[in-house]
Amino acid sequence: MAKRHKGFAEATPDRNEALRRDTSLFLQSQMKLLQAEGNLGALIIGDMSNWIIGLPLPCFALEALIQNTVWPLERIVQLVGPQSTCKSGLCFEIARWFRKSHGVANLLEHESKLNPAWARSIVGWDDPYALGHIPCTSVDDWQKKLTWMNDQAKAAMTGTKKKKGTGRTWPLLQIVDSLVSKLTAETQEKIKTQGHGGRGWPAEALSITRFLGALTEQLTFWPFSILGVNHLKPHRDEHTNIIERHKSGGKEIDFMESLELQLDWQPHRYIHKRHLDGMRLYISCYKNAMGVTGRKIPVDCCWWDKVITDPMTGETEPRQVTKWFWHASTIQFLLRLTNDTSLKARAAAAKEIVNLQITKGPLVHSKELGIGRKSPVTFEEAGEILQANPAVLEPLRELFGVRKGKVFTNEVDFRKQKKVQLRKAAMAVQRDLERPYPPARGPETRNDEVVEDVDGEIIEET
Repeated sequence: MAKRHKGFAEATPDRNEALRRDTSLFLQSQMKLLQAEGNLGALIIGDMSNWIIGLPLPCFALEALIQNTVWPLERIVQLVGPQSTCKSGLCFEIARWFRKSHGVANLLEHESKLNPAWARSIVGWDDPYALGHIPCTSVDDWQKKLTWMNDQAKAAMTGTKKKKGTGRTWPLLQIVDSLVSKLTAETQEKIKTQGHGGRGWPAEALSITRFLGALTEQLTFWPFSILGVNHLKPHRDEHTNIIERHKSGGKEIDFMESLELQLDWQPHRYIHKRHLDGMRLYISCYKNAMGVTGRKIPVDCCWWDKVITDPMTGETEPRQVTKWFWHASTIQFLLRLTNDTSLKARAAAAKEIVNLQITKGPLVHSKELGIGRKSPVTFEEAGEILQANPAVLEPLRELFGVRKGKVFTNEVDFRKQKKVQLRKAAMAVQRDLERPYPPARGPETRNDEVVEDVDGEIIEET
Protein backbone atom coordinates (compact mmCIF):
# COMPACT_ATOMS: atom_id res chain seq x y z
CA MET A 1 0.00 0.00 0.00
CA ALA A 2 1.42 3.39 -1.00
CA LYS A 3 1.98 6.00 1.69
CA ARG A 4 -0.63 8.70 2.15
CA HIS A 5 0.69 12.21 1.41
CA LYS A 6 0.87 14.49 4.45
CA GLY A 7 0.28 18.23 4.77
CA PHE A 8 -2.83 18.75 2.59
CA ALA A 9 -5.83 20.54 4.10
CA GLU A 10 -9.12 18.76 4.12
CA ALA A 11 -11.01 19.37 0.83
CA THR A 12 -14.35 20.93 1.73
CA PRO A 13 -16.71 23.17 -0.28
CA ASP A 14 -15.94 26.16 1.98
CA ARG A 15 -12.18 25.72 1.65
CA ASN A 16 -12.39 25.32 -2.12
CA GLU A 17 -14.45 28.50 -2.43
CA ALA A 18 -12.01 30.41 -0.22
CA LEU A 19 -9.10 29.14 -2.29
CA ARG A 20 -10.87 30.22 -5.49
CA ARG A 21 -11.34 33.70 -4.08
CA ASP A 22 -7.76 34.00 -2.79
CA THR A 23 -6.21 32.98 -6.10
CA SER A 24 -8.58 35.30 -7.98
CA LEU A 25 -7.62 38.23 -5.74
CA PHE A 26 -3.94 37.37 -6.24
CA LEU A 27 -4.32 37.50 -10.03
CA GLN A 28 -6.28 40.76 -9.84
CA SER A 29 -3.62 42.38 -7.62
CA GLN A 30 -0.82 41.38 -10.00
CA MET A 31 -2.65 42.89 -12.96
CA LYS A 32 -3.12 46.14 -11.02
CA LEU A 33 0.62 46.28 -10.26
CA LEU A 34 1.43 45.80 -13.95
CA GLN A 35 -1.06 48.52 -14.90
CA ALA A 36 0.54 50.89 -12.37
CA GLU A 37 3.87 50.32 -14.14
CA GLY A 38 2.32 51.44 -17.43
CA ASN A 39 1.28 48.08 -18.88
CA LEU A 40 -2.35 49.05 -19.50
CA GLY A 41 -2.99 45.90 -21.49
CA ALA A 42 -2.49 43.74 -18.39
CA LEU A 43 -6.04 42.55 -17.70
CA ILE A 44 -7.85 39.53 -16.41
CA ILE A 45 -10.37 37.93 -18.72
CA GLY A 46 -13.30 39.17 -16.62
CA ASP A 47 -12.10 42.75 -17.16
CA MET A 48 -12.02 42.22 -20.93
CA SER A 49 -15.68 41.33 -21.33
CA ASN A 50 -17.27 43.81 -23.76
CA TRP A 51 -13.77 45.21 -24.23
CA ILE A 52 -14.17 45.69 -27.99
CA ILE A 53 -14.91 49.28 -29.01
CA GLY A 54 -15.64 50.14 -32.61
CA LEU A 55 -17.86 51.71 -35.23
CA PRO A 56 -21.47 50.52 -35.62
CA LEU A 57 -22.08 48.09 -38.46
CA PRO A 58 -24.77 49.13 -40.96
CA CYS A 59 -26.87 45.94 -40.89
CA PHE A 60 -27.71 42.77 -38.98
CA ALA A 61 -26.19 40.51 -41.66
CA LEU A 62 -22.72 41.96 -41.00
CA GLU A 63 -23.32 41.65 -37.25
CA ALA A 64 -24.15 37.97 -37.67
CA LEU A 65 -21.10 37.50 -39.92
CA ILE A 66 -18.53 38.63 -37.32
CA GLN A 67 -20.74 38.06 -34.24
CA ASN A 68 -20.41 41.63 -33.03
CA THR A 69 -22.29 44.89 -33.50
CA VAL A 70 -19.18 46.99 -34.23
CA TRP A 71 -16.23 47.15 -36.59
CA PRO A 72 -13.34 46.71 -34.11
CA LEU A 73 -10.73 49.39 -33.51
CA GLU A 74 -7.14 48.60 -32.41
CA ARG A 75 -7.21 45.59 -34.73
CA ILE A 76 -5.76 44.32 -38.01
CA VAL A 77 -8.23 42.99 -40.58
CA GLN A 78 -7.31 41.18 -43.80
CA LEU A 79 -9.60 41.29 -46.83
CA VAL A 80 -8.93 38.62 -49.46
CA GLY A 81 -10.55 37.48 -52.68
CA PRO A 82 -9.95 36.48 -56.29
CA GLN A 83 -9.49 39.08 -59.00
CA SER A 84 -12.40 41.47 -59.67
CA THR A 85 -14.44 40.74 -56.54
CA CYS A 86 -14.79 44.39 -55.44
CA LYS A 87 -12.11 44.20 -52.74
CA SER A 88 -11.15 47.84 -53.24
CA GLY A 89 -14.83 48.76 -53.39
CA LEU A 90 -15.47 47.21 -49.97
CA CYS A 91 -12.45 49.08 -48.60
CA PHE A 92 -13.94 52.38 -49.82
CA GLU A 93 -17.26 51.43 -48.21
CA ILE A 94 -15.56 50.83 -44.85
CA ALA A 95 -13.80 54.17 -45.30
CA ARG A 96 -17.25 55.72 -45.63
CA TRP A 97 -18.21 54.27 -42.22
CA PHE A 98 -15.14 55.91 -40.67
CA ARG A 99 -15.91 59.27 -42.30
CA LYS A 100 -19.49 59.00 -41.05
CA SER A 101 -18.02 58.82 -37.54
CA HIS A 102 -15.96 61.98 -38.27
CA GLY A 103 -12.82 59.93 -38.80
CA VAL A 104 -9.98 59.81 -41.32
CA ALA A 105 -9.32 57.11 -43.92
CA ASN A 106 -6.13 56.72 -45.94
CA LEU A 107 -5.47 54.46 -48.91
CA LEU A 108 -1.84 53.35 -49.11
CA GLU A 109 -2.15 52.42 -52.79
CA HIS A 110 0.31 49.75 -53.76
CA GLU A 111 -1.05 48.68 -57.15
CA SER A 112 -0.97 51.92 -59.18
CA LYS A 113 -4.48 51.45 -60.58
CA LEU A 114 -6.72 53.68 -58.46
CA ASN A 115 -9.81 55.10 -60.16
CA PRO A 116 -10.70 58.24 -58.12
CA ALA A 117 -14.21 58.37 -59.60
CA TRP A 118 -14.88 54.79 -58.43
CA ALA A 119 -13.66 55.64 -54.92
CA ARG A 120 -15.69 58.85 -54.67
CA SER A 121 -18.80 57.12 -56.01
CA ILE A 122 -18.73 55.04 -52.81
CA VAL A 123 -17.39 57.38 -50.12
CA GLY A 124 -19.58 60.19 -51.46
CA TRP A 125 -19.19 63.06 -53.91
CA ASP A 126 -20.31 65.55 -51.28
CA ASP A 127 -17.17 65.06 -49.15
CA PRO A 128 -13.88 65.54 -51.05
CA TYR A 129 -11.90 64.83 -47.85
CA ALA A 130 -13.39 61.38 -47.25
CA LEU A 131 -10.28 59.51 -48.38
CA GLY A 132 -6.57 60.24 -48.55
CA HIS A 133 -4.45 58.67 -51.31
CA ILE A 134 -0.83 57.74 -50.54
CA PRO A 135 1.03 56.07 -53.45
CA CYS A 136 3.59 53.43 -52.41
CA THR A 137 6.44 51.97 -54.42
CA SER A 138 7.39 48.88 -52.41
CA VAL A 139 6.53 46.79 -49.37
CA ASP A 140 8.95 48.73 -47.18
CA ASP A 141 7.60 52.01 -48.57
CA TRP A 142 4.00 51.35 -47.44
CA GLN A 143 5.31 50.19 -44.07
CA LYS A 144 7.24 53.44 -43.57
CA LYS A 145 4.32 55.59 -44.70
CA LEU A 146 1.78 53.73 -42.59
CA THR A 147 4.00 54.14 -39.51
CA TRP A 148 4.48 57.82 -40.32
CA MET A 149 0.71 58.37 -40.67
CA ASN A 150 0.07 56.60 -37.35
CA ASP A 151 2.69 58.78 -35.66
CA GLN A 152 1.20 61.93 -37.20
CA ALA A 153 -2.28 60.97 -36.02
CA LYS A 154 -1.00 60.27 -32.50
CA ALA A 155 0.77 63.64 -32.44
CA ALA A 156 -2.38 65.46 -33.59
CA MET A 157 -4.43 63.70 -30.91
CA THR A 158 -1.89 64.19 -28.11
CA GLY A 159 -0.89 67.78 -28.89
CA THR A 160 1.88 69.80 -27.25
CA LYS A 161 2.21 72.28 -24.41
CA LYS A 162 1.67 75.13 -26.85
CA LYS A 163 -1.04 73.53 -28.97
CA LYS A 164 -3.71 71.34 -27.47
CA GLY A 165 -4.44 68.11 -29.30
CA THR A 166 -7.82 66.83 -30.42
CA GLY A 167 -7.67 63.89 -28.05
CA ARG A 168 -8.33 60.35 -29.16
CA THR A 169 -11.76 61.39 -30.34
CA TRP A 170 -11.70 60.36 -34.00
CA PRO A 171 -11.06 56.99 -35.65
CA LEU A 172 -8.34 56.34 -38.22
CA LEU A 173 -8.51 53.71 -40.97
CA GLN A 174 -5.34 52.74 -42.84
CA ILE A 175 -6.00 50.69 -46.00
CA VAL A 176 -3.09 48.86 -47.65
CA ASP A 177 -4.10 47.78 -51.17
CA SER A 178 -2.43 45.43 -51.52
CA LEU A 179 -0.02 43.92 -49.01
CA VAL A 180 2.35 42.34 -51.57
CA SER A 181 1.48 43.95 -54.88
CA LYS A 182 5.02 45.24 -55.30
CA LEU A 183 8.31 43.90 -54.02
CA THR A 184 10.58 45.24 -51.31
CA ALA A 185 13.17 47.77 -52.41
CA GLU A 186 15.87 45.17 -51.67
CA THR A 187 14.26 42.59 -53.97
CA GLN A 188 13.70 45.18 -56.70
CA GLU A 189 17.41 45.99 -56.59
CA LYS A 190 18.28 42.28 -56.82
CA ILE A 191 16.10 41.95 -59.93
CA LYS A 192 18.06 44.75 -61.58
CA THR A 193 21.35 42.95 -60.98
CA GLN A 194 20.34 39.25 -61.03
CA GLY A 195 17.19 39.19 -63.14
CA HIS A 196 13.86 37.62 -62.21
CA GLY A 197 15.47 34.22 -61.69
CA GLY A 198 17.06 35.45 -58.47
CA ARG A 199 13.87 36.86 -56.96
CA GLY A 200 12.63 35.43 -53.65
CA TRP A 201 9.18 36.06 -52.16
CA PRO A 202 10.28 34.98 -48.65
CA ALA A 203 11.94 38.39 -48.27
CA GLU A 204 8.55 40.12 -48.60
CA ALA A 205 6.83 37.62 -46.29
CA LEU A 206 9.49 38.09 -43.61
CA SER A 207 9.29 41.88 -43.91
CA ILE A 208 5.50 41.91 -43.48
CA THR A 209 5.61 39.42 -40.60
CA ARG A 210 8.09 41.50 -38.62
CA PHE A 211 6.26 44.73 -39.33
CA LEU A 212 2.81 43.50 -38.35
CA GLY A 213 4.22 41.89 -35.22
CA ALA A 214 5.45 45.30 -34.07
CA LEU A 215 2.39 47.15 -35.36
CA THR A 216 -0.09 45.27 -33.17
CA GLU A 217 1.57 46.72 -30.07
CA GLN A 218 1.35 50.26 -31.48
CA LEU A 219 -2.44 50.04 -31.92
CA THR A 220 -3.30 49.37 -28.26
CA PHE A 221 -5.43 52.15 -26.72
CA TRP A 222 -5.59 54.07 -30.02
CA PRO A 223 -8.75 54.31 -32.21
CA PHE A 224 -6.93 52.93 -35.25
CA SER A 225 -7.86 50.13 -37.65
CA ILE A 226 -5.59 48.52 -40.24
CA LEU A 227 -7.23 46.95 -43.31
CA GLY A 228 -4.91 44.93 -45.54
CA VAL A 229 -6.01 43.70 -48.97
CA ASN A 230 -4.55 40.47 -50.32
CA HIS A 231 -5.07 38.47 -53.49
CA LEU A 232 -6.49 34.97 -53.21
CA LYS A 233 -5.31 32.42 -55.74
CA PRO A 234 -7.25 29.17 -55.26
CA HIS A 235 -5.20 26.13 -56.26
CA ARG A 236 -6.44 22.56 -56.64
CA ASP A 237 -3.93 20.05 -55.30
CA GLU A 238 -3.36 17.42 -57.98
CA HIS A 239 -2.90 14.66 -55.40
CA THR A 240 -5.71 15.37 -52.90
CA ASN A 241 -8.06 17.27 -55.28
CA ILE A 242 -8.56 19.78 -52.44
CA ILE A 243 -8.76 23.47 -53.31
CA GLU A 244 -6.18 25.36 -51.26
CA ARG A 245 -6.35 29.07 -50.45
CA HIS A 246 -3.04 30.53 -51.61
CA LYS A 247 -2.24 34.09 -50.46
CA SER A 248 0.83 36.26 -50.80
CA GLY A 249 2.89 37.50 -47.89
CA GLY A 250 3.31 34.32 -45.89
CA LYS A 251 1.04 32.49 -43.48
CA GLU A 252 2.28 34.53 -40.51
CA ILE A 253 -0.10 37.36 -41.51
CA ASP A 254 -2.94 35.15 -40.33
CA PHE A 255 -1.59 35.16 -36.77
CA MET A 256 -1.64 38.97 -36.54
CA GLU A 257 -5.17 39.58 -37.83
CA SER A 258 -8.36 39.63 -35.78
CA LEU A 259 -10.61 39.16 -38.81
CA GLU A 260 -10.15 37.67 -42.25
CA LEU A 261 -12.97 38.39 -44.67
CA GLN A 262 -13.16 36.82 -48.13
CA LEU A 263 -15.09 38.11 -51.13
CA ASP A 264 -16.43 35.69 -53.76
CA TRP A 265 -18.93 35.85 -56.63
CA GLN A 266 -22.41 34.45 -56.34
CA PRO A 267 -23.42 31.95 -59.10
CA HIS A 268 -25.13 34.64 -61.22
CA ARG A 269 -22.58 37.33 -60.48
CA TYR A 270 -23.65 40.23 -62.70
CA ILE A 271 -26.67 42.51 -62.37
CA HIS A 272 -27.82 44.26 -65.54
CA LYS A 273 -31.00 46.31 -65.35
CA ARG A 274 -32.35 49.28 -67.27
CA HIS A 275 -31.21 51.84 -64.70
CA LEU A 276 -28.23 50.16 -62.97
CA ASP A 277 -25.50 47.52 -63.11
CA GLY A 278 -23.83 45.61 -60.31
CA MET A 279 -22.36 42.44 -58.85
CA ARG A 280 -23.73 39.76 -56.54
CA LEU A 281 -21.12 38.78 -53.98
CA TYR A 282 -20.58 36.62 -50.91
CA ILE A 283 -18.61 37.79 -47.87
CA SER A 284 -17.24 34.91 -45.80
CA CYS A 285 -15.50 35.10 -42.43
CA TYR A 286 -12.45 32.80 -42.53
CA LYS A 287 -10.98 33.93 -39.22
CA ASN A 288 -12.77 35.60 -36.35
CA ALA A 289 -11.10 36.41 -33.02
CA MET A 290 -14.42 37.81 -31.77
CA GLY A 291 -16.69 34.87 -32.51
CA VAL A 292 -17.28 31.84 -34.71
CA THR A 293 -15.56 31.31 -38.04
CA GLY A 294 -17.13 30.15 -41.29
CA ARG A 295 -20.27 32.26 -41.66
CA LYS A 296 -21.20 33.74 -45.04
CA ILE A 297 -23.58 36.48 -46.15
CA PRO A 298 -24.77 37.59 -49.62
CA VAL A 299 -24.61 41.24 -50.67
CA ASP A 300 -25.22 43.22 -53.87
CA CYS A 301 -23.01 46.12 -54.95
CA CYS A 302 -24.69 48.27 -57.63
CA TRP A 303 -23.90 51.49 -59.47
CA TRP A 304 -25.79 53.97 -61.63
CA ASP A 305 -25.42 57.53 -62.94
CA LYS A 306 -26.82 60.62 -61.26
CA VAL A 307 -26.41 64.34 -61.97
CA ILE A 308 -24.15 65.64 -59.17
CA THR A 309 -22.22 68.84 -58.51
CA ASP A 310 -18.62 68.25 -57.46
CA PRO A 311 -17.89 70.63 -54.52
CA MET A 312 -14.18 70.68 -55.44
CA THR A 313 -14.64 71.86 -59.05
CA GLY A 314 -18.20 73.19 -59.04
CA GLU A 315 -18.93 71.19 -62.18
CA THR A 316 -22.35 69.57 -62.56
CA GLU A 317 -22.57 66.46 -64.69
CA PRO A 318 -23.71 62.82 -64.57
CA ARG A 319 -21.49 60.92 -62.16
CA GLN A 320 -21.43 57.33 -61.00
CA VAL A 321 -23.01 56.52 -57.63
CA THR A 322 -22.23 53.16 -56.00
CA LYS A 323 -24.13 51.57 -53.15
CA TRP A 324 -23.68 48.43 -51.08
CA PHE A 325 -27.17 47.14 -50.30
CA TRP A 326 -26.55 46.08 -46.72
CA HIS A 327 -30.17 46.05 -45.54
CA ALA A 328 -31.14 43.85 -48.50
CA SER A 329 -28.26 41.60 -47.44
CA THR A 330 -30.01 41.02 -44.10
CA ILE A 331 -33.20 39.82 -45.80
CA GLN A 332 -31.26 37.62 -48.26
CA PHE A 333 -29.26 36.15 -45.37
CA LEU A 334 -32.38 35.23 -43.40
CA LEU A 335 -34.13 33.76 -46.44
CA ARG A 336 -31.13 31.58 -47.33
CA LEU A 337 -30.49 30.08 -43.89
CA THR A 338 -31.73 26.67 -44.97
CA ASN A 339 -29.00 26.60 -47.65
CA ASP A 340 -26.21 27.22 -45.11
CA THR A 341 -25.19 24.01 -43.35
CA SER A 342 -23.59 25.88 -40.43
CA LEU A 343 -26.76 27.92 -39.75
CA LYS A 344 -29.49 25.59 -40.98
CA ALA A 345 -30.46 24.63 -37.42
CA ARG A 346 -31.33 28.27 -36.67
CA ALA A 347 -33.63 28.71 -39.69
CA ALA A 348 -36.83 27.60 -37.94
CA ALA A 349 -36.13 29.73 -34.86
CA ALA A 350 -35.37 32.77 -37.03
CA LYS A 351 -38.65 32.27 -38.89
CA GLU A 352 -40.53 32.35 -35.58
CA ILE A 353 -38.93 35.72 -34.82
CA VAL A 354 -39.59 37.23 -38.24
CA ASN A 355 -41.56 35.42 -40.94
CA LEU A 356 -40.57 36.83 -44.32
CA GLN A 357 -42.82 36.17 -47.31
CA ILE A 358 -41.70 36.89 -50.88
CA THR A 359 -44.00 38.20 -53.61
CA LYS A 360 -43.41 39.23 -57.21
CA GLY A 361 -40.77 41.87 -57.77
CA PRO A 362 -39.22 40.38 -55.75
CA LEU A 363 -40.81 42.18 -52.82
CA VAL A 364 -41.30 41.04 -49.23
CA HIS A 365 -43.94 41.40 -46.54
CA SER A 366 -43.89 40.41 -42.88
CA LYS A 367 -46.39 40.66 -40.05
CA GLU A 368 -43.62 41.04 -37.45
CA LEU A 369 -42.16 44.02 -39.34
CA GLY A 370 -45.56 45.64 -39.87
CA ILE A 371 -45.39 45.16 -43.64
CA GLY A 372 -48.81 44.08 -44.94
CA ARG A 373 -49.40 41.53 -47.66
CA LYS A 374 -51.05 44.18 -49.86
CA SER A 375 -48.20 46.67 -49.46
CA PRO A 376 -44.93 44.69 -49.84
CA VAL A 377 -41.60 46.52 -49.97
CA THR A 378 -38.15 45.92 -51.46
CA PHE A 379 -35.56 43.83 -49.64
CA GLU A 380 -33.58 46.99 -48.84
CA GLU A 381 -36.59 48.72 -47.29
CA ALA A 382 -37.55 45.61 -45.29
CA GLY A 383 -33.99 45.26 -43.94
CA GLU A 384 -33.99 48.91 -42.90
CA ILE A 385 -37.29 48.42 -41.04
CA LEU A 386 -35.85 45.33 -39.31
CA GLN A 387 -32.72 47.21 -38.23
CA ALA A 388 -34.88 49.88 -36.57
CA ASN A 389 -37.16 47.36 -34.81
CA PRO A 390 -35.64 46.21 -31.47
CA ALA A 391 -38.47 43.71 -30.90
CA VAL A 392 -37.17 41.75 -33.90
CA LEU A 393 -33.50 42.74 -33.99
CA GLU A 394 -32.60 41.85 -30.40
CA PRO A 395 -34.01 38.27 -30.52
CA LEU A 396 -32.15 37.73 -33.81
CA ARG A 397 -28.91 38.95 -32.24
CA GLU A 398 -29.43 36.56 -29.34
CA LEU A 399 -30.19 33.66 -31.69
CA PHE A 400 -27.01 34.18 -33.72
CA GLY A 401 -24.80 34.95 -30.73
CA VAL A 402 -24.08 38.56 -31.66
CA ARG A 403 -22.17 40.38 -28.91
CA LYS A 404 -22.78 44.05 -28.29
CA GLY A 405 -19.53 45.90 -28.68
CA LYS A 406 -19.12 49.39 -27.25
CA VAL A 407 -19.90 52.01 -29.91
CA PHE A 408 -17.09 54.54 -30.30
CA THR A 409 -18.10 58.11 -29.49
CA ASN A 410 -16.38 61.34 -30.54
CA GLU A 411 -17.35 63.04 -27.28
CA VAL A 412 -14.96 61.07 -25.03
CA ASP A 413 -11.27 60.27 -25.41
CA PHE A 414 -10.83 56.68 -26.66
CA ARG A 415 -8.51 55.86 -23.78
CA LYS A 416 -11.12 57.02 -21.29
CA GLN A 417 -13.77 54.95 -23.08
CA LYS A 418 -11.59 51.89 -22.60
CA LYS A 419 -11.02 52.70 -18.93
CA VAL A 420 -14.75 53.14 -18.34
CA GLN A 421 -15.30 49.67 -19.77
CA LEU A 422 -12.49 48.39 -17.55
CA ARG A 423 -14.01 49.91 -14.40
CA LYS A 424 -17.43 48.43 -15.16
CA ALA A 425 -15.95 45.00 -15.71
CA ALA A 426 -13.71 45.30 -12.62
CA MET A 427 -16.73 46.15 -10.46
CA ALA A 428 -18.52 43.07 -11.78
CA VAL A 429 -15.47 40.95 -11.01
CA GLN A 430 -15.27 42.44 -7.50
CA ARG A 431 -18.94 41.66 -6.84
CA ASP A 432 -18.27 38.10 -7.92
CA LEU A 433 -15.34 37.80 -5.54
CA GLU A 434 -17.32 39.22 -2.62
CA ARG A 435 -20.38 37.05 -3.07
CA PRO A 436 -21.15 34.77 -0.07
CA TYR A 437 -20.02 31.21 -0.01
CA PRO A 438 -22.52 28.69 -1.32
CA PRO A 439 -24.23 26.62 1.36
CA ALA A 440 -22.15 23.68 2.54
CA ARG A 441 -23.10 20.34 1.08
CA GLY A 442 -22.07 18.42 4.19
CA PRO A 443 -18.77 16.77 5.11
CA GLU A 444 -17.02 14.94 2.32
CA THR A 445 -15.50 11.60 3.22
CA ARG A 446 -12.19 10.45 1.85
CA ASN A 447 -12.03 7.36 -0.32
CA ASP A 448 -9.40 4.74 0.15
CA GLU A 449 -9.10 4.49 -3.62
CA VAL A 450 -5.66 4.04 -5.12
CA VAL A 451 -4.84 6.37 -8.06
CA GLU A 452 -2.45 5.03 -10.70
CA ASP A 453 -0.67 6.82 -13.53
CA VAL A 454 -0.70 5.66 -17.14
CA ASP A 455 2.09 3.16 -16.50
CA GLY A 456 0.22 1.54 -13.62
CA GLU A 457 2.48 2.97 -10.90
CA ILE A 458 0.73 4.03 -7.72
CA ILE A 459 1.22 7.81 -7.31
CA GLU A 460 -1.06 8.53 -4.36
CA GLU A 461 -3.78 7.13 -2.24
CA THR A 462 -6.89 9.31 -1.89
